[in-house]
Amino acid sequence: MDEFVTCDRCEKIIKNDEYVEYRKEILNVTVKIHMCFECLEELIERDLSFC
Repeated sequence: MDEFVTCDRCEKIIKNDEYVEYRKEILNVTVKIHMCFECLEELIERDLSFC
């Protein structure tokens, strides 16, 4: 059975194998962000436009 998560940027429900997970530990607290590929691509394009 498929598992699903919600994109933390656009709130779209996505399958467990269709997202990027970013984890960062700060002051003994782990922050975890799920992002769909469309949002990730949009952020990369926006970042590249500043170069």
